[in-house]
Amino acid sequence: MTAKATSRDVARLARVSQATVSYVLNNTEGKHISDATRKAVLEAARQLGYVPNSAARRLKTRRSNCVAVRLATVMTIQRYFMALQGLRSYFESRGYNLILFNDMKEGNAGNYLEACLDTQADGVIYFSADYSGIPEEELEILRKNRIPVSAIDCMGAAPDVSSVTYDYYASTALRVQYLAQRGIKRLIYLEPSVHNVKDRERTRGFLVPAEELGLEGTVEEYPTDATANESRISGTSLSMGTFFDFHAKEFFRDLIRRAPGDAAILAPYPEVQDVVAQLLYEDALTGKAGGKLPWYERGASYRFSHYDVGVEAARSLYGAIKGNGGVRKLSVQPQVIPYTAEMI
Repeated sequence: MTAKATSRDVARLARVSQATVSYVLNNTEGKHISDATRKAVLEAARQLGYVPNSAARRLKTRRSNCVAVRLATVMTIQRYFMALQGLRSYFESRGYNLILFNDMKEGNAGNYLEACLDTQADGVIYFSADYSGIPEEELEILRKNRIPVSAIDCMGAAPDVSSVTYDYYASTALRVQYLAQRGIKRLIYLEPSVHNVKDRERTRGFLVPAEELGLEGTVEEYPTDATANESRISGTSLSMGTFFDFHAKEFFRDLIRRAPGDAAILAPYPEVQDVVAQLLYEDALTGKAGGKLPWYERGASYRFSHYDVGVEAARSLYGAIKGNGGVRKLSVQPQVIPYTAEMI
């Protein structure tokens, strides 16, 4: 049986020290290694089939170069998928891997904590679910064991937890201001029948600037089968603003035809706003729109950069792991997306 290659064998073949081998294979920061030396070490490791002993490294350094990502959602939801891509891009370029822990299945809660306590992960990225943050008992474990953590879409009020949150108020307020600048005086806001803290902020983002700007603002509640759980699948729909109850489409169609022709219609989520725009467009094509405005001027959508959210959450956690970053609090602003005649 062939003996397993060691770091000493790699050093001998590459004609460098074992310390240099360690620096190269562990992507150690602060060490100036020439490109030629790095290439020689990597080539020697490839030729010998050398695989670093991660368990031994963890015992020696108390570092795993892995990050636990706690989530409780399906990965087909774009906001989570793109945020994960941001995490992956940031951490992979720094020699870190991601370990996913999904709490959707009963009994899985807390697995990400065990990974950190067993030194399988150096810190935690915590995705919000069910419109709530880290449970107090889990947060206490993180604090007691000084486990670095960075939260996404929650923990904005926790003074000792780095967080990247979305400005849901601005997602509506900025669109109201945009439409007012375009001369719109009447606005209708579509509010889902199930209310949660984020949807309340979206509604407030409609009502407050509409009143301040002297606009005629009306809130219409539309039916939805979404529950307060933002991450579970329910029948044919997903909540959390990514999808909606498709039975609501007929409600939207009826409301559009009853609405004043000079009124703009705003929805809470981009996907729902796009459905409204499609219905306005269809009515314009069939001559059923009695509007004084083109269909594309009767609304505006928005987008958050979920990828950037992932990058910033990763940046916060990486700084905490390296001991050179304090608590970071970031609130991500949306970008207003106007409609044009060519968009549909």
